[in-house]
Amino acid sequence: MVTSTNDYIPDGGRPLPFLLKFQVFFKSPVFWIGLTFTVISLLILPVLVYTFNFKSLEMSKDFPTTQGIVDNISIENKKSGRGSSGDVLGTFYFSYTHTDGKVYHNVSYLKKQYEDLVNLKYNFESANNKCKVHFSPNDPDLAYIDGMSISTTSVWIFLIILPFLIGGSALVYKGIKKGIHSIHLLKFGISGFGTFLRKEDTGMIVNTKHVYKLFFNLKAADGNNYEVSCISTTPQNLEDEPEEKLVYNSLNPSDAALIDSLPKIVKTYFSNN
Repeated sequence: MVTSTNDYIPDGGRPLPFLLKFQVFFKSPVFWIGLTFTVISLLILPVLVYTFNFKSLEMSKDFPTTQGIVDNISIENKKSGRGSSGDVLGTFYFSYTHTDGKVYHNVSYLKKQYEDLVNLKYNFESANNKCKVHFSPNDPDLAYIDGMSISTTSVWIFLIILPFLIGGSALVYKGIKKGIHSIHLLKFGISGFGTFLRKEDTGMIVNTKHVYKLFFNLKAADGNNYEVSCISTTPQNLEDEPEEKLVYNSLNPSDAALIDSLPKIVKTYFSNN
């Protein structure tokens, strides 16, 4: 049997302690998942920005070409790659004569398997270190050896990181909204009880713990039954009693917060008040 109680709520809502509100605000698993993605992305992004040459965005296959000379080649140690056959970075220092008649010294980069870079170095040496150079007519520093780049980092890395940053930030925002909403429910919601119906694995993990979505049936003060839900990394705390205490929105009873899905300080507060 599912019940709902009409407890007294003072004007201005229940006087929730600051510590309780603080813990509820940061309880949401969604917040911590989003924060993890956001922090990792923000740690990686400055490194990418530092290593990325934004001039590479201006590179074009339509640039005029000329012959250049490879002055020096540096290849990362084989162990720097991802395993014995992983990609390593080759740095190719070269010079070429621009249309302004001056000789410019530039650098191109190429990531390939170690053996491929060694073979490429041998090929350049066999051709008297001659190379095909693409160059910008307007910017002598924007020049690169055919098939290479002027940046050690690919723009595709940004396209991989940015969704994590945007998605993580969105989850943080959603978690903050959830925290504010939960505090509002605790402050003004009607007390009631719900019986457990089922639980589902959301596929999310927080601190090695699976995040579950649990569903309960609530018989509200208006006499109708409503299905309410919550997410939790400790579902056992919400399955250990015949009825679980909750607070719900009187205007929308499906909008509820299960007390045992929140920090222990919340259960203590409601037990004493």
